[in-house]
Amino acid sequence: MGSGVSVFRAIEDLKWSRTHTWSFIAFALGLLFEAYLVGIAPIATGWFTLPSYLTALTLIWPFLWLIVGLIFVGPLSDRFGRKRLFILTMSMYAVGIALFIVTTIFIPNYVSLLATLAIMLAAAGGEMNVILTDMHEVMPRRHRSKAAFFLINFINVGLMLVSFISLNTQLIGPFYQRLAIGIIGIVILIVLVISRMKMPESIRWLERKGRINDAIREVEKYYGVRLDPGNLPNVEVQVSKPVMHPPLWFRFVAAVMMMTANDVGFGLLSYEVGPIYFSSQTALIILITALAEFIGGLFIAPFADRISRKVVLLFSTGGAAVMTYIIVALMKPIVSSFTLFLLMDFILNIFIGIQYLAMDTFKGELWPTERRGTFVSLVRTISIGSLIPETIWAVSAPLNQFLILNMGVWTMSLAAAIAWFIWGVETSKGVSIVVTSGEV
Repeated sequence: MGSGVSVFRAIEDLKWSRTHTWSFIAFALGLLFEAYLVGIAPIATGWFTLPSYLTALTLIWPFLWLIVGLIFVGPLSDRFGRKRLFILTMSMYAVGIALFIVTTIFIPNYVSLLATLAIMLAAAGGEMNVILTDMHEVMPRRHRSKAAFFLINFINVGLMLVSFISLNTQLIGPFYQRLAIGIIGIVILIVLVISRMKMPESIRWLERKGRINDAIREVEKYYGVRLDPGNLPNVEVQVSKPVMHPPLWFRFVAAVMMMTANDVGFGLLSYEVGPIYFSSQTALIILITALAEFIGGLFIAPFADRISRKVVLLFSTGGAAVMTYIIVALMKPIVSSFTLFLLMDFILNIFIGIQYLAMDTFKGELWPTERRGTFVSLVRTISIGSLIPETIWAVSAPLNQFLILNMGVWTMSLAAAIAWFIWGVETSKGVSIVVTSGEV
């Protein structure tokens, strides 16, 4: 049990309010837009006739620029605040979308596509990192896990949206595909800007930076709660038994191993198998995969605050690993039947989707507030970065090697999930973020 005078603990148990709703909308649209932008790249391989090395470049392009955004924005959000960095990323979005539409109308070529995507994807990498950091510091304790799971499921909505647009504009050509993608992007950005104006800076971040008066002003402005700076409540964080936090290196290794398997496991079948082996079915593969993950997310999200995070990680990782073993065992019929491939991919991605929601929630819960953005950035940089050499290799690799690699990464992830189940701490069931992070 820890105790102390704290602005954050004074508001952590507030009922869900309009501010929480606007924050939820802002976070949800940010995650949707990030996935929307990433989904453009594999679809764009069908807009031009490209040699294999440029196909590979197009497929790794999102990961390269997501990493650029991660490297810079994660640490900056720890230093300058969560909300300030959203202003930067939204400005980059505006520039990128404007250039995307202009180049689509006047100079639609491969180089202009890469340039505009680079701007927007760098913004998306930073944007997602800040969201995964800030959502734990903004959402009420009793709804934190549930809100995080529902939020992260909007990533699947973004993928489904760009795939749906692509499928429904395929017959009228790349020009109208690009134009539709750009116009929808403008609509998303407008709602994103409005919602960001109605959400507060992280009270927990302000407090840890020693800006107590600023934190109190934010609480009054956005939550309508008056706090006396000289008489802040003494709030205790109740835990059923003393929490023995594993060392930082163990937390980091476990998070990296489980998140890397998810990124590689999802990317192998969704972003690469389509463009490389079933080029005419790329949008359909992404749509079906995202739909499977969305369904898995809808199933688990309402119970996220009641079910052990350790159990969810073990169940979903174990399910994904077992499915990859079955896929390798049925490799020959899967290679020869696109329908069977889609069916197995759908079932596999229900487990991957549940694990993804749990992992994207989990990897923001483990770190001290003043370093949360940096550590989330490091975990995501390594996991997303692993897709780059794997994608370059995949362009010339046979499908059976894809499937064997997929089995290997999920076996690695299962080992990490078992280790965390045994030695890790519980981060769900209404546990305060100040407890999960080891700050009390």
